[in-house]
Amino acid sequence: MENTLANKPSTRPEAISELLRGLDRFDLSKVPVFQDYVKQQCADGTFDIEANLALLKLYQMNVQAVPDEDTILAILSKGLVRFYASDFTLALHLLPCHVLGDITPLSTAKEEKKAAAAAAAAAAAASASSAAANTPAAVFAAQSTQDAAAAAAAAAAAAAASAAESSSAPTADPTVGTDSLSESVQRLCSLYALLDDAKFADFWSTYEEDDAFADAVCGVADFEDALRLSIAKAVGLSSRKFPVSVFQEWTNISGNKFNDWVVKTLGWSFDESKEVVIIPSNKDNEIKTVVTNETVHFEQLGRLIKRGYEIK
Repeated sequence: MENTLANKPSTRPEAISELLRGLDRFDLSKVPVFQDYVKQQCADGTFDIEANLALLKLYQMNVQAVPDEDTILAILSKGLVRFYASDFTLALHLLPCHVLGDITPLSTAKEEKKAAAAAAAAAAAASASSAAANTPAAVFAAQSTQDAAAAAAAAAAAAAASAAESSSAPTADPTVGTDSLSESVQRLCSLYALLDDAKFADFWSTYEEDDAFADAVCGVADFEDALRLSIAKAVGLSSRKFPVSVFQEWTNISGNKFNDWVVKTLGWSFDESKEVVIIPSNKDNEIKTVVTNETVHFEQLGRLIKRGYEIK
């Protein structure tokens, strides 16, 4: 995971640099300055996580400060674009507990529902099997099966209740929650979980199934295009060749638009069949032979042999 706090952004204004170097970064009167800087980042596509974290820290340390919800969502949305770094989680952990709520990733909630359905089906099958076993020789087995079915049914009910409870807080349902900021943050967390797991196709399907997701990231200009570039960066870090069909699903674009984007925006190319994207080599995806040489001096070997005789 890339450490975006290690280097100073080249686009950071000198006035912001002065604030971050001194004690003025803790001055409540500087909140509007940081908020305007967040808006600037959203408009021109730049990133400065250190300045954004400084603003969230001001919100956290000063109870009299009224956090701007649009600014908070913009900071998280910017972190969502750079999902390959730690921007999103760093910002998330500076938010108040009442905003975070009981966050369960959308993918986890869906998996829990599937597990509950599977447990219920298993319980039904066990119940049917026990009803069919009516011979004297099968009485004991039937009783055991009924007990197992009852236990499975209880487990299924508990799993279903747990899944319903855990998925009611953060998922795509726009009616969930009592606070609009909390709902939006939970939606962004669900999107981040998909991106962090490299489930890019699932991300786009989830993102498009509810307008509330687009509303949560509307503060960032060209959010979708910026995210596609980040996905392409993740692909370029690990591959030299990549199937066109998969890359189209991951970026949610196709046809001539996809071809132009790959060639003109990314500077990549296609093979002769037009079914594989050719990615230029870089320091991460280039295959390198690593040769490890170990040097053992005679003095070290002599001490080892001497020690062996002493033990003997």
